[in-house]
Amino acid sequence: MDVTYWYIGISHSLKDDKERPFYINYVHMKKHLFLLFVLLVSTTLSQAAIVNGTCGDNLTWSLNTKDSTLTIEGSSDMTSHPWIEEYKLRIRTIIIKQGVTSIGSYAFSDCSNLISVTISNSVTNIGEWAFSLCSNLTSIEIPNSVINIGQDAFNRCYKLLSVTIGNSVSSIGWSAFYDCSSLNSVYISDIAVWCSIVFRDIDANPLKYAHHLYYHNELLTNLVIPNSVTRIEDYTFYKCTCLNSVEIPNSVTSIGERAFNGCNNLASIEIPNSITDIGDWTFSGCSSLISPIYNEHVFAYMPKTYLGAYSIPDGIESIAGGAFGACDKISSITIPQSIISI
Repeated sequence: MDVTYWYIGISHSLKDDKERPFYINYVHMKKHLFLLFVLLVSTTLSQAAIVNGTCGDNLTWSLNTKDSTLTIEGSSDMTSHPWIEEYKLRIRTIIIKQGVTSIGSYAFSDCSNLISVTISNSVTNIGEWAFSLCSNLTSIEIPNSVINIGQDAFNRCYKLLSVTIGNSVSSIGWSAFYDCSSLNSVYISDIAVWCSIVFRDIDANPLKYAHHLYYHNELLTNLVIPNSVTRIEDYTFYKCTCLNSVEIPNSVTSIGERAFNGCNNLASIEIPNSITDIGDWTFSGCSSLISPIYNEHVFAYMPKTYLGAYSIPDGIESIAGGAFGACDKISSITIPQSIISI
């Protein structure tokens, strides 16, 4: 009797029963070869999901293209970023592991699909433009190990909502947070450290956009400067609109330029006589202050609502720049002979 076998759409008629065992073995062999081929292809594709290389001495990177996670590990500074040209748009998560000591300049610039970053506590420096134009990044936590944040590091991270600044940061470069217009909160855990950070310009301070400063996760409304502080740096509380009152200890001897500029809800502050130098426009825009701000050395601020004539108290030696800015209702100002600088 004729028997017809069908295999992958091809018919084969066997007239002799002796041919049957041979053909069945042949079909089974083809099936096994096909399964082996599928297994090899699957393994190859799985291996191809990981791309990797080096990005510094004793530093490697690997990108899982399936889950879009870039991992940096090793024990040195990051000196290159070979993933940028080909893979930057595929990166959604970055994990920088313990041992990495710096994040290189432009390292993750324009990774516009990046949404999550984990930075280990071994990183001490974040290079210039490192996370610039990461337009989907919503939060960043700077660990306590970081000392310096470079120029334009987070420039134009438009969706950035919150920033945590670690306790070792001493310098933040020009325009580090430029145009981070969605920022609404800055988190710190050491006020003395915050007062000592050198902000290279207004856009280096995330408070320009965030306005809200959280100390140990609580909104800071009544600020008490610690006794360890000797100077409040330029722009420190610039546009920190959550502040209602400020207490400054006698340990402080100087306040930097625009340090409290734009704190429009600040209604109470006293300047101790230990302070001999106050920068330009320090209290400009503090519209809730209704009395002149000065001590026995420096005249710092006149409310713009002040009416009539005003005499600066005798004995004061200097008038801070911008002290009478926007005071268009004052009819006259009497300056004492004790003034030696304006």
